[in-house]
Formats: sequence, structure tokens, C-alpha cells
Amino acid sequence: MVLVVDGAKKTVTRVLDQFGWETAEMGKAEGARAIEPLCILRCIPGFLILPL
Repeated sequence: MVLVVDGAKKTVTRVLDQFGWETAEMGKAEGARAIEPLCILRCIPGFLILPL
């Protein structure tokens, strides 16, 4: 999960930790354009094994 907004980082991190999700600091919102395609690539294996 990517955390972008400085004021909400602690709250969002705490909520995601309660769900057992990992968080990673990826910088400011300007960097999201480069990171979003990587998220899509990470999801592809899950789409390939799901029954239709």
C-alpha cells in the first residue's frame, strides 16, 4: 500500500497494520505516476489463476 498524504500517514499505517497489510513509503503524490504501473504488474499473476 502506498502512503502519500503526510498528515494521514500515521493513521493510515495504523489501520493497515490492524488488517495485517504491509505499508511502504513511496514519496509524494508526484511519484505515483511511475509507481501505479508496477502495482498492475504485481496483480497480473492473481488474475491469471482466478477461474472465470
